[in-house]
Amino acid sequence: MARAVSNQILCQKISNRNIDDSALFIDGESPNVSEVVLMTIETITGVTCGTISPTTILMGTGYDSIASLVLVAKLKHQYQSLVLSVNDVFRLDTVGDLINLIKDRLDGSAKSGGVIVSN
Repeated sequence: MARAVSNQILCQKISNRNIDDSALFIDGESPNVSEVVLMTIETITGVTCGTISPTTILMGTGYDSIASLVLVAKLKHQYQSLVLSVNDVFRLDTVGDLINLIKDRLDGSAKSGGVIVSN
């Protein structure tokens, strides 16, 4: 039950409703990357929270070029060390691919002390 309430609050926060950040940490748990990505896409595209899954095709969500700019901005705001571009997102097929890319990038950033090393 607490997780469902946390998800509703996260939907409100991501959609810029007036919610205190401390409300995101119910039971001492912060939302995971999957939840943040799913709910961010849901709020941007206007679909009901809980209807998009990792297997959903990104372009099948009502997602377009303007939504991609908003998505990248919101995700970079949520994860300050995230390096992500609109081009990165357009190369992906599914929401799960985006989740995995973000997890990989955040993991790489954490391992390098927050500094992204380019090849």
